[in-house]
Amino acid sequence: MKESSTLICNISDSKDLKKITRKTKYINLFLDKISNDVFSYFIENGSSLSYAESFTNISGYIYVDYDTFIKGETKIKEIIESMPKGLTDLEKIRYIYICLGNILSYDINTILEKNDNFMFENYSIINNLWGSLSTGKVTNLSVVKIFKYICNLLKIECEIIITNDYGYLCNKVIINGQTIIVDLMKDIPYIQAKFSTKYFSAYNSDVNLDKNIGYIKENYNDSNLDERIKTLLHNEKFNIYSLLMIIQQSIDVEKIKPIELGIILEDIFQKYYPIQKVVINNLYINDIYGNKEHFILISCNEKHYSYNFRKKSFVEVSKDELINNLESKKIGVYLDEEIPDLEIYNTKSMI
Repeated sequence: MKESSTLICNISDSKDLKKITRKTKYINLFLDKISNDVFSYFIENGSSLSYAESFTNISGYIYVDYDTFIKGETKIKEIIESMPKGLTDLEKIRYIYICLGNILSYDINTILEKNDNFMFENYSIINNLWGSLSTGKVTNLSVVKIFKYICNLLKIECEIIITNDYGYLCNKVIINGQTIIVDLMKDIPYIQAKFSTKYFSAYNSDVNLDKNIGYIKENYNDSNLDERIKTLLHNEKFNIYSLLMIIQQSIDVEKIKPIELGIILEDIFQKYYPIQKVVINNLYINDIYGNKEHFILISCNEKHYSYNFRKKSFVEVSKDELINNLESKKIGVYLDEEIPDLEIYNTKSMI
């Protein structure tokens, strides 16, 4: 192969390393076949290269730099090395599922419909397996690739499958002839809240399984939450604030990311507080570097609440404080949001 044709090299095994020349800039790694000696080579010699991943039927060509590649590989190594010894294959994939759900999260800043200043570069980075692991942000594409990659490393049969007409992706795992369909993308909020999951085939509330892998000690947080709420459900003083207090006593809210927290709260409000209209809005704090720090605002009966990470508590936010911070641009509102009682902020014209 001529040097002029080696700007991009496809690498499946150690023999392909001979394709690399001084002109090579981009490496496309076929992760279905790759071996440890290939990774050792790039860790030692690949600091000037950029990396993309490919699987059977899924091509890469979204490249990240060497540092991002190394950070991603380090995260994978940490997950595998932290795995308890003696687990069955089912317990191993459940352990991977839970670990990834805790370290990955959605990113509202990469959603076109929510941002008037959308950067495709940021979205592309988290579509890359190593970019996603490095940033802790995830897309439907990157999460199924990460899960499959780790299954491959553990010699567990795993595929990426399309589940609907819109191209939505899940993983299919085969263990001892049994097919298990998992959808980590949708389960991330429930994992961060230590709830029973909803999309792990028939094993979403297997207490013994989840005790064995260290996900829970005795029971899921949604079960504990249910017991606490039911003791106060018919109390005349039961209101949105008392419900928020029970939630923070039952769940480590500070460990849940904003979109994920909004999904969990929406589920709780619909189940335990359906008679009242509760609205959850997506806002952001403008930091000194021009970045958006996402947080959610909960509104009910002309009162507003948010989670204060410093106090580790839900707090009430006055209407005047909200308006002052919005007018001074200390905080902003994502697109397609409308906060109750703040009629001056219209849908799609609030930022």
